[in-house]
Amino acid sequence: TLAILTVPLPYYVVATCEVQPRGAASVYVDVPGELRAVHKTSGVVAAGEPIAELDDVGIRQSALRLNGQRADLLVRIESIRQRAHTDDAALLELAQTEEALAALDHQIARLRQDVGKLTILAPQAGTIVPPAARPREAEDPSRLASWSGRPLELRNVGAYLEPSTLLCRIAQPGELEAILAIDQGELDFVQEGQAVDVVLPSRPGE
Repeated sequence: TLAILTVPLPYYVVATCEVQPRGAASVYVDVPGELRAVHKTSGVVAAGEPIAELDDVGIRQSALRLNGQRADLLVRIESIRQRAHTDDAALLELAQTEEALAALDHQIARLRQDVGKLTILAPQAGTIVPPAARPREAEDPSRLASWSGRPLELRNVGAYLEPSTLLCRIAQPGELEAILAIDQGELDFVQEGQAVDVVLPSRPGE
């Protein structure tokens, strides 16, 4: 009698992984502009603490222009109100001008929100985690100065930061997670509850 004993051989799935903060709050550029000041590049930050300041000349010029228009409308409204005592037609003009003032105030309020977003604040307390570095691009005289490395590095002061630029993440110390990139052909060998060995190049042998 011949008996064949089959013993399954060990099989390992090797995948790349990225260790990142768990539940971290990402801090992006909402309103683009020139990086004018960096207040925090690393370490612990409190909620609402300034991280960086941007500047946009166009936004500030628009704010000055709209505020000037508002001052002119207020003078005009006061003049119309004085005429309205004796001129019935002035009442219609007054209503139209007040509507124009309300629309202008709405524009100014939205612009003030944009100006406020030029000062970037920490959305929560925690530790600043910088994003991945970006390589230096070839300089183009026709474009605004771009940034390289990590956006909050002091060498990038004066560079233009595009909207949706990831400045940093605000994480809680010690709360990390590893994101695995598993090949499609290996998925059948991966089950929930299996042990995973994480090997980091920065900590060989651990």
